[in-house]
Amino acid sequence: MKRRNEKRGGLFAPGALCALLAALMILCSAKKERETPLPELLPLVPEAWMNGGSARSASAPADSLPSPEAPGETPGGAEAAEGSPEDGVRLGSRFVTVSIEGKPVRMELEDYTVHVTAGEMPVSAEPAALAAQAAAARTFTVRRITGSAKCRSGCDVCTDAGCCQAYKSDEELRALWGEKYEENIEKIRAAVRMTEGLVLTYQGEPISAAYHSSSGERTASALEVFSFAVPYLISVESPEGALAEGGVARFTFAEAEALIKQEMPEAEFDGSHSVTVLGRSESGRATVVSFEGADVSAGTLRRALKLKSTAFTAEVEDGELVFTCTGYGHGVGMSQTGAEAMAAAGADFSEILAHYYPGTELEKLIFGE
Repeated sequence: MKRRNEKRGGLFAPGALCALLAALMILCSAKKERETPLPELLPLVPEAWMNGGSARSASAPADSLPSPEAPGETPGGAEAAEGSPEDGVRLGSRFVTVSIEGKPVRMELEDYTVHVTAGEMPVSAEPAALAAQAAAARTFTVRRITGSAKCRSGCDVCTDAGCCQAYKSDEELRALWGEKYEENIEKIRAAVRMTEGLVLTYQGEPISAAYHSSSGERTASALEVFSFAVPYLISVESPEGALAEGGVARFTFAEAEALIKQEMPEAEFDGSHSVTVLGRSESGRATVVSFEGADVSAGTLRRALKLKSTAFTAEVEDGELVFTCTGYGHGVGMSQTGAEAMAAAGADFSEILAHYYPGTELEKLIFGE
């Protein structure tokens, strides 16, 4: 064997063979790194982390509704889809299978998007904000179909906001809107048509289109909330001002102890009736809280006490534990309240999407093989 290897020359000498194998391993490793997909984000509406409800109430007070500008290119973020008919994101069918009350129902993607948009934002919202929501909802759906995080129902998507997105049927909307049903459903359909067939992409792939109800002054990054970085889910300013949601939650220390114990059975409290925010993220949200001597993550505290957000202050007043929250939801991605504020100021849907998902593009869906 040794003599035959020597006859074949240096290429198959042991040292050269090792070098060749090492080079191949490096190339394979680099290829694998390039092809590694971004982590999948599961349901990203606020109540998916709380109690399974929809992200926004469809009975919110009405606002002024100026006509949105025509979508166009926006520097530094999402752009209106352009190019040849072959450019875009391919999807096998324009139909989706939706699990409704446990039964699979086949419907067109655009019809599904109408009902999700109606479930996720109040019809009183600005048209451009509704259009941005429609694009985010459609993108979420396409990512559900094409990504690795699948709907737990076994269908493409379901109507459970704790798994996929909020959804309101025609029957629910007729009951909710009454005689205004025709007017309101046409407004939702018009917003969906503004973005018909458009999805947000990053490097050619549909994004994890996280959204939430209200962020306050800044959105949160995926890194600070989910512990991994996503290049288009970074902290950005949100022009919500006085529109920002929030609220005050009060507990006795005994109530708080019992609720935290459900999330952290191992927690040990010293009975000091003390609470201190020990750390905050880049967007100002609490990260760790010392509660009666036990260090509790702000996310755990939020789940345990059903707080509106982790953007809170914590104080003791008259022997009670008082949390004052700014915003509603995890804070990652598009703020629906911020989208409404931008739309009211004259932004079109592509500008809203560009702001909350920086570095992304809007691309057309191409159906079929």
